[in-house]
Amino acid sequence: MKTATDNPLWQWSIKTYQQKNVAEALLALQDEGEDVLWLLYLLWCQFETPGSTALNQLSADYLKWRDSMIRPIRQLRIQCEKESRCRSALLDAELAAEQHGIALLYADHLAWVNRDSEPSPNDEGSGADKAKSLIRDYAGNGRTDLLSPAWRHLLSLFKP
Repeated sequence: MKTATDNPLWQWSIKTYQQKNVAEALLALQDEGEDVLWLLYLLWCQFETPGSTALNQLSADYLKWRDSMIRPIRQLRIQCEKESRCRSALLDAELAAEQHGIALLYADHLAWVNRDSEPSPNDEGSGADKAKSLIRDYAGNGRTDLLSPAWRHLLSLFKP
């Protein structure tokens, strides 16, 4: 499956990640086992695609890529010495794998919003309120760690 790696979701993710404290919050959640690309996708849907409905599940293509490429590369990078050339190369590979993962999510999103069905109504509220609600729903889906410090930190970054 061919994907466009330079897409609006990727561009938004890069800008958002560079905002003050966002990288720190997302990395803390990643350390807790969260799928940061999925979280970025959910936030992008709320802030950049008002009125569209986010995917309600991850595709098999994305899950396969994440589990066979992104996570193993990340584990190898974590095992390397801090200042090694190997760690630097693995960080570059991890970023490239994440960019491809974002491209898969974006392609799935386009297929989802272009499906033959009625669009859902755009509910009222600020983008920040919607993002908080979406993240709480994601984190609270049978989870007990919604109020972990990492989650509280991420939610605090999206105050109205």
